[in-house]
Amino acid sequence: MKGWYWTVAQRQALQRVLTQTRDVALFRRALALLLVDQGQTVTEVAESLQVGRSSVHRWMQHFAASPRSAALADHRGQGRPSHWNEDLSGWVETTLARRPSELGYPANRWTVPLLQAFLAVYHPEQAVSLSTLRRHLREAGYVWKRFRYVLAPDPEAEKKTLAFAPNPGLACDHRAFGRG
Repeated sequence: MKGWYWTVAQRQALQRVLTQTRDVALFRRALALLLVDQGQTVTEVAESLQVGRSSVHRWMQHFAASPRSAALADHRGQGRPSHWNEDLSGWVETTLARRPSELGYPANRWTVPLLQAFLAVYHPEQAVSLSTLRRHLREAGYVWKRFRYVLAPDPEAEKKTLAFAPNPGLACDHRAFGRG
C-alpha cells in the first residue's frame, strides 16, 4: 500500500521493539509495520504473517495515532463485565438443593436449560447464558452425567433377531449434574 511510510523516530521505535520484546504478538505487529514501510503491500505482509489484511491496517492506524510500542500491545480483558455475583451464586446453590419437581417443574433432576429457565423466571434482572451457567457450575464442583433410560429386555428378542444385541435403552440429550 503506497503512502504508509514511518518517520525515522517511528522506524527506530519499531526496530527497538523487534530487538527488545519477548512478546511474539508484539514482535509480529512491529515486523508487519516495518515490512509495509519497506514497500511490501499489506496483502503480502498479511499472507506472510498469516493474519488478515484488516489486522495489518488496524495495527498501522493504531501506531500512526500513537507511535509507541504500547499502541501495538494486546488489550485483553476489555469485554463486558460479568453479571455473576454472590447473590446469583447463592440462588443457584439453594435452587440445586431442591428437586425441580418440588418447584413445579415436570422433571426429577436439574438440567442446565431447566436451571436457566428457572433463573429467568425467579431472578429476571440478570439473564444468564447456558455457557456461563455451565462454567460457574463446573467451578462450584458440579459434575455432569447423562440420563440413561434402560428399558426392560424383550423376552421374545432372541426369536426376533439373531445378530443384534438387546436394546441398551434411550439416552436423553440433557445432562444432569450433582456434586463431584
